Amino acid sequence: FFTIPIAEEGSEKFAFPVPTKNKGAPVQRYQWTVLPQGMKNSPTICQLYVDKALRPFQQNHKGLLIYHYMDDIL
Repeated sequence: FFTIPIAEEGSEKFAFPVPTKNKGAPVQRYQWTVLPQGMKNSPTICQLYVDKALRPFQQNHKGLLIYHYMDDIL
């Protein structure tokens, strides 16, 4: 997950707030620059990237069975 970059214009969709200890200070807001775990669409995006990365290998080794789920490859 953490090797899949998020486009700069889309990183705001993956923003999250962190409250400060001092109630008078503003809440800190952070944005992911890589695909975070735990987001609703992260598993689907990860599957697409792994599939795309494995496709040339699968085409060159037609008799070989490759199973992948998320970031696990068998």
